[in-house]
Amino acid sequence: MGELRQIAGAVEELDQQVGSLRVALEQAEFDRRASEARAVGVLAALSDAVVGVGPSQPITLFNGAAERLFGCGAREGIEQPLEMPLPAVGAGGRRSSWRELAAGSERWETVARRKDGRTIPVGVSMVSARPSRRRRRS
Repeated sequence: MGELRQIAGAVEELDQQVGSLRVALEQAEFDRRASEARAVGVLAALSDAVVGVGPSQPITLFNGAAERLFGCGAREGIEQPLEMPLPAVGAGGRRSSWRELAAGSERWETVARRKDGRTIPVGVSMVSARPSRRRRRS
């Protein structure tokens, strides 16, 4: 009988721990969604075009200012290669990789291509937006 009470106590303790973990997970998900909503709001309010790319350089983010600048909607721009709106042109018109250009300068002038084919001069800045791996303190 005493052994059964110990098992029941252990099960109850585990149930409480699972409940606490469930609450913490729900809070973390709420916080993530709130943070994402703030980021979306900031990107929408920017007057500068923001084009985000993934590691293999398909476009993953295209804000409203980018839509206006490049003359195409976000749905058209997402998943396209970065070279679609921004052909990588280095000094003297020679084609360079984006990695080469980024390594040489934090900001540079180049030419963008609109959906209608027209080219426009633009200033480009590259920053890393990788999520931090730091753990928050409790």
